[in-house]
This record gives sequence, structure tokens and C-alpha cells, in this order.
Amino acid sequence: MMCSWCSTEEESLNHLLFNCLYSWKIWTFCYAWWDFSSAAQVNVKSHYEQHMGLNQKKELKEAWRVIWLTTIWTLWVWRNQKVFGKDQDSEEEAGELIKHRSFHWLKANLYPNLHQDLWKEDPRSAIKRHAEHETLNGEV
Repeated sequence: MMCSWCSTEEESLNHLLFNCLYSWKIWTFCYAWWDFSSAAQVNVKSHYEQHMGLNQKKELKEAWRVIWLTTIWTLWVWRNQKVFGKDQDSEEEAGELIKHRSFHWLKANLYPNLHQDLWKEDPRSAIKRHAEHETLNGEV
């Protein structure tokens, strides 16, 4: 089966999630959101290792891991929308879904005081603000 987005290569996990121009646009969106840049990787392991290596601050590691998982999930859903003939989100909508999904997962599981508007604009500042709130309130 050819890639459902680009129709130029056989659809494989690595192509679909990391090497297709369409998935790369989504990764680029995520990296720009966090003010990072990255080189393209060709497989799951090397992509994950590089992704996690971009963010060395301990307090941001879990959020950064959630971004990776949320992006993978969003790309898979985005692909299925195309394959099964449903209206596919635009690249911008897919990027906003990553922000939305990651915020809700993090707020429910790790950062209960995470501020949504700040998260969408500057995720590092949102996590820092959450940590400051916990410190002020003795919740650490």
C-alpha cells in the first residue's frame, strides 16, 4: 500500500511517522512550538532518542515525552482519517490537537496547575509557572 499522504513511497511505520513530508511538517510544528530544531531521523528508536535528547532539563522531560507520544498518536489518527475517507484535519489543526491533547494529559497526570493558554503559547514557561505555584504552596 502506498503512503496515504504522499503516494510516493510504500507505507511503513517509519515512513508514515517520521519520513513522509506530511508527518515531518507536524514534527517541525512541534519543534517550533518548543523553539527547537531537529534533523530528520529514519526510524522509531533514533527519532525517540534524538527527540528526548533535545530537552535536557529534568522538569521538562516528562512533558517532552508526552509531546512525542501525543504526536505519534495524532499522526496515526490523522492517517486513519485519510485512509477511511473521513475529513482530515489540516496540518495546523493537527498541530493544535497535539497542544490540546498533551495539555489535558499532563494536567490530569502530572501538572494539575498547568495553565492552558500559556501552554499553547510557551509550554516551557507554563511548566515553570506550575512548578513555582507548587513551591509557593508547599506542594512539592
